Amino acid sequence: MKLSGVALAALIAIGGQTAMANTVKCSMTKFSGAKEDIVVSWIGTRFVLDLKAKKAQMGNEKGWWKPIEITKIQKNKKFTAYVAYLITKDARGNQHSQKYSFRVYDDGKGQVQMSQHRYRPVTGKGTCS
Repeated sequence: MKLSGVALAALIAIGGQTAMANTVKCSMTKFSGAKEDIVVSWIGTRFVLDLKAKKAQMGNEKGWWKPIEITKIQKNKKFTAYVAYLITKDARGNQHSQKYSFRVYDDGKGQVQMSQHRYRPVTGKGTCS
């Protein structure tokens, strides 16, 4: 009986680590590409990656925005990039495609960059856990 209790505790601990590894949370403190308030309006001040569901979600101190689907994952020596695309409409009904690249560096740093045709990319950098 004692052994099965130890085994159960080990399984719970391993399961908890696996669940934690499926979510990456990042907070951004450095912004570039435009005035900070404009950058923050496009990419927020934080993002969460749900790796199991393949979803990315951005937000700020007021709350979270609608999750977007991660369509591509690229890994290299320094970071893993999670890429998502979003199609939005402007006030005139014209469609625009935005590309979001969420980078999680091996050293704990994080970055999100949003790019759109005819516009300068905007970037937020910070740390991830």
